[in-house]
Amino acid sequence: MHLPQINFTFKVYQKVLWQMKKLFLIFSILVHLKTTAQQSFTDTPLPAINKTSPTDSVFKISDKMAEFPGGFRGWSKYLQKNLDYAIPLNNNAPPGRYNVIVMFIIDEKGNVNELKTLTNHGYGMEDEAIRVIEKGPRWVPAVQKGKNVKSYRKQPLTFVVGNKIK
Repeated sequence: MHLPQINFTFKVYQKVLWQMKKLFLIFSILVHLKTTAQQSFTDTPLPAINKTSPTDSVFKISDKMAEFPGGFRGWSKYLQKNLDYAIPLNNNAPPGRYNVIVMFIIDEKGNVNELKTLTNHGYGMEDEAIRVIEKGPRWVPAVQKGKNVKSYRKQPLTFVVGNKIK
């Protein structure tokens, strides 16, 4: 009988298509991160949230910007391992490209604090972006005039939702 072969082929096709969607999503995230890694900022410090002293400034730009351990490559590997890219698909998000932007502060020790999303697409994407950033290791802090300083970071994450296989 020829019917089981067709059913098997369709299941294999579905698995291959799902793997291709995962790879496309990861690729899209990496390309988006690469193109938006650094935004133009001024070098004046912004007022710190919960400011306690005159030296407790939070910088948007510094001599050396804060970065994820291992730089862009380390960030990419971390996302591939920890980001649940299926969240919007599981929450029935319509097909499309969703850029989620998370703003946070990296303190002098590299701890991530005061996470806030600047977008509101829903479908669990903002929660997932915050979860994956909170879960991560300490960052390499920013340096200004030879000293570690607090700095703002705007981190974009892109979710791509394709059409569901029926």
